[in-house]
Amino acid sequence: MAATAVIHQETAAQQQQPAASPALLDQLPAEMLIEILSHTDFETFENLRMTSRLLRSVIDLHWTGILPSVIERSFRPADEFWDIFNTAAEVPDDGLPPLLDFCHVIKRWEAEFPRLRFARGAPENSRTLKTHELLRLRRALYLWWRFARSFHADHAVSDDDDGDDNYNYNLGARRDFVRGFSTARFHETKDLWATVRWAVRTRVCPSVSLV
Repeated sequence: MAATAVIHQETAAQQQQPAASPALLDQLPAEMLIEILSHTDFETFENLRMTSRLLRSVIDLHWTGILPSVIERSFRPADEFWDIFNTAAEVPDDGLPPLLDFCHVIKRWEAEFPRLRFARGAPENSRTLKTHELLRLRRALYLWWRFARSFHADHAVSDDDDGDDNYNYNLGARRDFVRGFSTARFHETKDLWATVRWAVRTRVCPSVSLV
C-alpha cells in the first residue's frame, strides 16, 4: 500500500509540472530562420513555405540568401542550373516565382522520368533513379533547356531578321552551341530525348513531327 501511495504521489507531482514547450520555428528570430531554411533540401523548403505564413514571409523577403544553398543541395550541378538564367550563379532579377517554377519542373521530371524510361520493360524492372542517374537527368534537362531558350524562345528570332540569313545563322550558332559539350553530355541528352520521343509516339501521336 505504501509503495502504491508513493507511486500515486509521484504521478500527481508529474502532472502538476508544466509541460516543456517545444522549440517552434515560428518563435525563432528571423536570422535563425534564414540560417535553418538555407540548410534544407527543396522538398523541406517548399513544405515549410506552404505550411507557415511566417516562414513564407521570411522566405519571400530573404530568398536571395536562402534559395542558392537549397539549389546547391537539391539541383546539382548547380552551376548549370544557374546557366539557365544566364546569371553566372546569381539569382534572376525578376524574383522568386520563375526560380520556384523551374525547380518544380525539374522535380516533376525526376518523378515522371523513371515511369517513362522503364515503361518498355517488364513491370518488375521499374524503379526509381539512383543518385548518379538523377544527376545525369538534370544535366540533360539543363542542356535541353538552354538549347530551347537559345534557339526557340521568343527572343531567339527578331521580327526584322531576314528569313534565309537567320536560318543560316541559326545553323551555325547551333553547331557552335553543340561543340561546347562533351560526347558524354550528348549521350545523356539523347537518352532523355529518346525517352520523350517514345512517350510521344505511344501516348500522343505516332508521328512525332506532327506534334
